[in-house]
Amino acid sequence: MSKQKFITLASLFLCMQAIAGQDFKLSDGDSIKATISPNHLNRIYLKHDRIQSVKSLDGQFHGEHDERSGELYVKPTITHMDKPMHLYLGSEQGFAYSVTLLPDADTPQTLMLDNRQAEKQDADSHDTQDEIHTLLAAMHLGKTTDDFVRQELSREVLQTIRNELAVSHIANVWGDDYFGEVLVVTNDSRKTKILHESDLSDENTVALVLLSRTLDRAQYTFAYRIKRHA
Repeated sequence: MSKQKFITLASLFLCMQAIAGQDFKLSDGDSIKATISPNHLNRIYLKHDRIQSVKSLDGQFHGEHDERSGELYVKPTITHMDKPMHLYLGSEQGFAYSVTLLPDADTPQTLMLDNRQAEKQDADSHDTQDEIHTLLAAMHLGKTTDDFVRQELSREVLQTIRNELAVSHIANVWGDDYFGEVLVVTNDSRKTKILHESDLSDENTVALVLLSRTLDRAQYTFAYRIKRHA
């Protein structure tokens, strides 16, 4: 069974923007300084490792830590949009780093921290994550790109799932290793429904994005489901 990832909206919208990258070579206990955007979510991840813990002063930033991938997304709070932020990161493999973030970039930033001491059994994990995020962005844009081909399908309702939600499969988007299914999900009941990832995922799903979780009567939303090529 494939390991599933339920990607958040923050991750999706971040990957739709022009993202600048900064790479750092470091060792256990090192300190670095990096520039981030004060107006957008910024991504931090460890190559060949995962961020396991984050320590900082309260109120410095809005953040989201994806425990599955170890990625950290941060955006300065209003009171720290022009001030340095200090983070202490602990890794899954037992390393620790001190990171100072300077909010002085116009575009969202991706910070890749590369510790050559880290074991490399997950060397392909971040390439896979980047491909999935890029595919999600292409699905959301709704058109064929240089890297992905979009196939439009009919809007015929395929099924009504157990949560009284009607699902229409309207498009496929094909990449090299993965393909995405664009779904329209409609509340087919007489009351408000809460949409869960488990309503739409199966054993072949590797990533899923829900654009809305709460649907009023007859309301619809889009869902993006990604699977690996057979």
